[in-house]
Amino acid sequence: MLLKTLLLSLPSLLNVSSLLFLLYFMYAVLGVTLFATVARNEFINAHANFENFFTAMITLFRMSTGEDWVGLMHDCMVREDMKLCSSKLGDCGEPFIAPIYFITFTVMGMFILLNLFIAVILENFSEVASDAKADLNEEYIDEFILAWNRYDPKSNQYISAVKLPLFLYEIGEPLGVS
Repeated sequence: MLLKTLLLSLPSLLNVSSLLFLLYFMYAVLGVTLFATVARNEFINAHANFENFFTAMITLFRMSTGEDWVGLMHDCMVREDMKLCSSKLGDCGEPFIAPIYFITFTVMGMFILLNLFIAVILENFSEVASDAKADLNEEYIDEFILAWNRYDPKSNQYISAVKLPLFLYEIGEPLGVS
């Protein structure tokens, strides 16, 4: 059932992945444009920064997992009066734009698009489960009960392991084997 769910979900997941990549791409380009020269600090460091496109994409992926996005936002908001940057060097942040950038990315990337993955998988799982339930009707259950009564005449809810293959062949598909 899980494998069938995954196979049914792949086309929809490809669409959601494309949309998510487009969002990451736009925000990475915007992040490089806005925050490429921000002075390195506690959270903006060699591993998480917006100095180039590739590192910005990795930083955005890291942010979408919920790891330290608030710290990255605060480091991108540094001003000269905090004594962490210099306007002469041009490595100060954007105190008004950074919260908008980071909060909109978090809301759209983490809370909406990543939850779409879960929604697509759950929808397809419920479809597969309902299809499996539709395959099992009253006739099969009645057949199972009659066959079980033949192999367990004393109704002790036990049949020997030797009789189990015969029982499974007798009831046939979908509860047994054919």
